[in-house]
Amino acid sequence: MSKQKRTNQEIHNYFVQEGCILLEDYVNATKKMQYFCKCRRQAEINWNHFLSGKRCGFCSESGRKKKYSIEEVKKAFLDRGCKMLQDYYTDKNQPIFYRCSCGNEAYISFCAFNNQKQDCILCAARKRSGENNYKWRFDRNKKDKEQLLRDKCHNLLYRMMSRLNTNKENKINGTLKYSAIQLFDYLKGCPDFENFKNNMVIDHIFPIQAFIDVGVSNVRTINSLDNLKPSNRRENSLKGYKYNMGEFLEWLGKKEEAPILNESQGDTRYSVEVNYRTTIEEVDLSFAKIALGYVSAGLKQHNFHVKHVYAETPIRILISSRNWDDGEWVGVVSWNPSHKCFVVSKGFYNKDRKTVSVQSSEKCKGENAFEITKQVYNMMHDLKGKPDRHMEKLKKIPLKPGPKN
Repeated sequence: MSKQKRTNQEIHNYFVQEGCILLEDYVNATKKMQYFCKCRRQAEINWNHFLSGKRCGFCSESGRKKKYSIEEVKKAFLDRGCKMLQDYYTDKNQPIFYRCSCGNEAYISFCAFNNQKQDCILCAARKRSGENNYKWRFDRNKKDKEQLLRDKCHNLLYRMMSRLNTNKENKINGTLKYSAIQLFDYLKGCPDFENFKNNMVIDHIFPIQAFIDVGVSNVRTINSLDNLKPSNRRENSLKGYKYNMGEFLEWLGKKEEAPILNESQGDTRYSVEVNYRTTIEEVDLSFAKIALGYVSAGLKQHNFHVKHVYAETPIRILISSRNWDDGEWVGVVSWNPSHKCFVVSKGFYNKDRKTVSVQSSEKCKGENAFEITKQVYNMMHDLKGKPDRHMEKLKKIPLKPGPKN
């Protein structure tokens, strides 16, 4: 069933309702008719297009379709306080040379200038800078302190990596597990934070040398928040590498992230040479090697397995009650050159990486090989009843041989 055709009067009334005036009689829905648009321009259009919302090329709902004249383009620039500096206009997408209201001379397409209301690059930057920027921080003092802490955090990590002879493999957040803002919130509770200026530095309460002395290279442990404080640059330099060994070992034993000691296979043979150029440090190191050698011999008599690590600092021996199983408890005896004492540690052995995850450390109660051997023997005897940190590994699937040809 076909639709009923509209009458000529209905079409005229609809044009008037939309603010337009039809100048011809209606014939059919596809024939174009002359009319006055609501913008008072004469144009032509068919009934289907007019009913769908289309109008003349100057006031269409989808934008102007007719090309702008050179006079209209110049007027559009003048209306915004700008001036067009060329006497020709090609189309809306071609760059136009003009002088902006700020005095800057630049190029811009008429589409970007008129439809998108864009400005020159200087005006655009001015609108996005300062308080107009979406990242603007009104508390400038807090922002400056956070930036200062961020720079000092970079410096802190750089100095530590230089001491450990390693390179940063991740961002600061991933390496230290805290951001500059979290560091800022923590240091706010320190008494010297209000005087934190350019002459202040972030100081390690226990210096990096203390961790090197016991063979700890865990970056997060060294730079944990409870080991940092704001300090005067001069006081920090006068402090040097001084620290209390007992307090340090007690603090280290409470850390959840266990420090790592590398096994680092080295030559178990050593020689002690003394001449008129021998220093006190070399004598102490030679004594430590001799004492660790006697401790190793004494523990081997009690059926313990011992490995010597003399190629790295600190020199140490590793003790196992079994044949170095993965995840078993092992003991470590190391020499601390700063405090000139032996340190006894215990931890889990990682067979794949050949490292020891230290769980606790303490200063050795004795000063000779006999007392050290006795203390280590008792410690290893107590560890026999403790469960190991054994991790189940996937077993290999036995493959059956295929049919023989």
